[in-house]
Amino acid sequence: MTGVVVEGGRVTGVNTLHGPIAADVVVVAAGMWSNPLLAPHDAWLPYAAMGALRITTEPLGVPGTMPMLLVPDVAHAWLREQDGGLLWGGAYAGRHRFTCLDAEPPERLRELPLDGLWETQRIGVQLATAIPLLARYADFTYAEGYPCYTPDLLPVIGEVGGIEGLYALGG
Repeated sequence: MTGVVVEGGRVTGVNTLHGPIAADVVVVAAGMWSNPLLAPHDAWLPYAAMGALRITTEPLGVPGTMPMLLVPDVAHAWLREQDGGLLWGGAYAGRHRFTCLDAEPPERLRELPLDGLWETQRIGVQLATAIPLLARYADFTYAEGYPCYTPDLLPVIGEVGGIEGLYALGG
């Protein structure tokens, strides 16, 4: 979706890269891209996109019954089993975490800084002192995203004021 089409105070569809799609009801739930989609209609959702990154190791023989571990003393870290390997993440500061706070979101996530990856790897090194298996991985993949947070940590959902049939969901 590249835009919301509104005529006479009512939503009539969306524009996409492949042409318009007619619709009587549109729900904008595009995460950090929601506000740019709503901006032409003088609408705005009160949330901030904060970078998050997680690492998954290759299979290490971790049983699927392993519970998720929360380690608040190490960067509010968490760790769990994923496909026989370990998956972890935690809180970190830096350009990756905060790059979308005062800027338009990029078209693609791969355009963002990678310091969050290095910070998440450092969290893994700290966790390995208590979880030795974590020190044995040789390969990993990572995933990143920009979850949106409202000041009260509650979701925003409802009709976009002044536009019949246009709804927003976020936070």
